[in-house]
Amino acid sequence: MKFLSFSSSASAWLAAPALAGGLLLGGCNSQPTATETDKTTTVESGETNAASDSAATTANAAGTTASAVKPTGPKPAWGPNLKPEMQAVIEQFMSFKNKPLPQLTAVQARKQPSAADAAMKQMRVSNIPTPPLNCDTASKTLMPGVKARIYTPKGGAAPYPVIVYYHGGGWVIATNDTYAASAQALCEKVGAVVVSVEYRKGPEHKFPTAHDDAFAAYQYVLKNAASIKGDPNKVAVAGESAGGGLACAVSMLARDRKVALPKYQAPRVPHCGLRPEHAFLPGQHGRLPAPRQSRHGLVFQKLPAHPRRWQRPPREPGGR
Repeated sequence: MKFLSFSSSASAWLAAPALAGGLLLGGCNSQPTATETDKTTTVESGETNAASDSAATTANAAGTTASAVKPTGPKPAWGPNLKPEMQAVIEQFMSFKNKPLPQLTAVQARKQPSAADAAMKQMRVSNIPTPPLNCDTASKTLMPGVKARIYTPKGGAAPYPVIVYYHGGGWVIATNDTYAASAQALCEKVGAVVVSVEYRKGPEHKFPTAHDDAFAAYQYVLKNAASIKGDPNKVAVAGESAGGGLACAVSMLARDRKVALPKYQAPRVPHCGLRPEHAFLPGQHGRLPAPRQSRHGLVFQKLPAHPRRWQRPPREPGGR
């Protein structure tokens, strides 16, 4: 299984939430590949940003033509191939002057503006209207403490394929609201029911709570797919960043516990397969010491002594 990496600390913090922002600015180019019915297939995205040029010509409800999305500064050295739409969103995000996450408590970090907020700000600057919601949404409690937002296509015929989706945020910050554009795009572009899981996060809920919630939500969908207009024989898992790691963990748990495997696995920049000396701990246990930078630009921390106290995602299927 191959995984994407990013070449700077800025893009590492932005990568997953900015996907949601990028989807607001345009369409998604990712295409799934065919799979045998009895295997899990990994679907990867090929670009950091899939914003389309059509966003520059969209007219808003007030009749004002949207202006082209243009960044104000030169491309950063770490991102020479950034598309102008993504660069503009990153500039808006940097304008918030957020404090580095390792300097904050989890509660403080959750209050800071996100990359999705930056995308919305850029849309206002460029007079780009929010895309219409071409799917129905509903909130559902899957189990005590775990809710989900369910996106159902307005077109097509049930039963639909189902995607169990896990948002990012380092298992600490972000919510279904932060990643709403990603879940909406999956529903509309794939024509599938999307179950966006609001799993419990640290430091209030220690490892392995998020992983347990993720797997329990997957099992719930397998057993109750018909009640949400889904096909229990066509269930996939997907996620971004920490959520991508959860999607991988769900596939492994399904394999190990003899539960039906997902038909597709679509992790984007997943946190998984990490060595103990390179575990990603973005504030899960409150305040952390100053971070160090890896060769990939991601921010890492030294591990606590006890292995049950750090959030190490399982390795990818196959055990490599």
